[in-house]
Amino acid sequence: MLLPVNNQNKLITVNASNQDIINDIHAWYPEALKQIKQSGFYKKFNYGSPIKDARAVWLFLRNYIKYKKDPDEAQLLRLPGRFVNDRSGDCKSYSIFAAAVMGALGYKVAFRYAAYKDGAQNPTHVYIYLPDYDIIIDGCYRFFNKEKEYKFVKNYIMNNYVLSGIYDREERRERRQERRERRQERREERKASGKPSTFKKISLAAPRNSFLLMVKLNVFGMATKLKLAIQKNEKAVKSKWNKLGGNFDKLKKQIEIGAKKKAILGGKNTKLAKEQIEGISEYVKTIRRGGHTYVYYTNQLNGLSDPKARQELRQQIKRLIELRKSLTPGDP
Repeated sequence: MLLPVNNQNKLITVNASNQDIINDIHAWYPEALKQIKQSGFYKKFNYGSPIKDARAVWLFLRNYIKYKKDPDEAQLLRLPGRFVNDRSGDCKSYSIFAAAVMGALGYKVAFRYAAYKDGAQNPTHVYIYLPDYDIIIDGCYRFFNKEKEYKFVKNYIMNNYVLSGIYDREERRERRQERRERRQERREERKASGKPSTFKKISLAAPRNSFLLMVKLNVFGMATKLKLAIQKNEKAVKSKWNKLGGNFDKLKKQIEIGAKKKAILGGKNTKLAKEQIEGISEYVKTIRRGGHTYVYYTNQLNGLSDPKARQELRQQIKRLIELRKSLTPGDP
């Protein structure tokens, strides 16, 4: 697996100071990180632990890349694409590649600059150090997680803002677009299947519960009629209830309970008609306009054992529903 060929490199002039070279390496790092992430090349070094990941990078540098010292008059910094496809470079390009891979894997990375002569203050070599794990990656050195004894060293940790730079902004933008597309797909699926939106499920929750309670009590013989409706056309009843955001299994359970009870407030006519199925949604919407009152009365009725008291409350429910129908003509 090769990175896309990229001929980008940076020429460092012979007159550049040591600090200029360091600054150029750090400035080149975000672009190297972006390239590694976009290509997905870093994934081949993911072995599940910092030491294993770092060793995989070191082995790649040792086995795949040939060290080639840049001449003083033409110091070059190579992006990973150019570096991997050329299969050569010096410690600067080694370090940029290793830092980009480890950064893409989510590790905090530091460039370590070292000098080896007594009293030296200007670094002559650079490699990678993982400060959180005390791991060294020097592809120019023959031992993994080891380093040549130095006389002077300085670490430059790449700040977190580098890891959340240009590429991460693009990544967040892509994720937002993906979320928008998924939401649109779900809306289209709901529209095609007839499933209700979340808003409808919430707004009809209370009237659905009131309706279920009245079915359980077999008010108007609703449980008896719905049981017959299910026997004749279960699919139609289920579709109507699902469009209201209800759980059909719960409805069937309340129907089974209510159908065993004597109908309250009439309900002797059990003739099945299409309008009875269609009336479910209209009835639930009617309850929504006076839902809390229905819940109160039906709960009271359910808790009474005195026949006279139950009869009186039945009459109150009947009057309430008749009043509601007079205020909202056409409701059941």
